[in-house]
Amino acid sequence: MLPLVSERNAEFLHNEVPGIVIPDEIRGRMKGKEKEEGAREGLAIAREFIDAARDRVGGFYLIPPSAGTG
Repeated sequence: MLPLVSERNAEFLHNEVPGIVIPDEIRGRMKGKEKEEGAREGLAIAREFIDAARDRVGGFYLIPPSAGTG
């Protein structure tokens, strides 16, 4: 799991990385967000996903966001 950090990051991953689809709802939540606000929203989305999937998977692999991911 790679937490999103900004609208630009979400759009880059959705449009430029084969196999990654960011749903419209999530991209909408990231719209206009960048820097600290974007990172906070991205972490909130990641937490929600973990909470929803916790009983269905054996674990999660977290990838720290970096400046080079869109």
